[in-house]
Amino acid sequence: MPNVRDRLLAAPIYTWNALAPDAMNPPRRPGVYAWLFRARLPGVPLTDCFTRDGMSVLYVGISPESEASRATLRSRIRYHFRGNAEGSTLRRTLGCLLEPEIGTCLRRVGSGNRFTFADAEAALSEWMAANAAVAWLEVERPWLVEPEIIRSLSLPLNIRDNEHHAFYTTLRRTRHDANQRARSLAIVGEINDGQATTAISQSVPTNAGAPPMTPMESLLMEAWRDFKRYVETDMGYSNSQNRRECLNGAGAFVDFLLGRRPRAGVRYATSDTWPTS
Repeated sequence: MPNVRDRLLAAPIYTWNALAPDAMNPPRRPGVYAWLFRARLPGVPLTDCFTRDGMSVLYVGISPESEASRATLRSRIRYHFRGNAEGSTLRRTLGCLLEPEIGTCLRRVGSGNRFTFADAEAALSEWMAANAAVAWLEVERPWLVEPEIIRSLSLPLNIRDNEHHAFYTTLRRTRHDANQRARSLAIVGEINDGQATTAISQSVPTNAGAPPMTPMESLLMEAWRDFKRYVETDMGYSNSQNRRECLNGAGAFVDFLLGRRPRAGVRYATSDTWPTS
């Protein structure tokens, strides 16, 4: 294990700007990864944290988590950078800690069973692009080495296998409080007295002059956004053309389901005015 840990800590470091156009990295392989941060997170102690190039290693993770999973370093790391809090423990932790700075308030979305930062996910992604970097090491069965790596380092943002850390109780309480508050707030997408909530009306893009969306249409749009994030971060496409073709087709289909006639030549994946009127 010490050799795996030391090799991980010495591995090349990548920012999102470096990885976004890279068709080869992260690799579609199993392994362990370490997250480094240059900005100080509110209240997070850096005592004994490993530092490198002016950044502190605060979190370690693996992909996949078991032999049953088909996840890879590529799918998991890219999701941390551009996914949402429902599917990323790291994003949920960062958003809860950064809420006073960037407005990442945890909310229930859709059916109410999922928790994300809604529109503020974009702000969190931008913060990570500016302040976070990642290193990784390919390991065939990473779940066998992760617990000992966590125990051997000071990692204030890890929860599992990290009960010994001084920040563990504070972090658990911070995340618990965010979850409890989210349960008390209106669901982003729920219907109140026959009307869509304000959160929906502010977050759904519509054309000028287009008829207002119904609550069901708004939920469908939310599902589209989740699908778009999935295509961009987790489907394994090696070039942007394939992603655009996938998204354009799905966008036209969703437009059709909403009762709007798909338009020839519309780039649904990038259009600021989608859905069409």
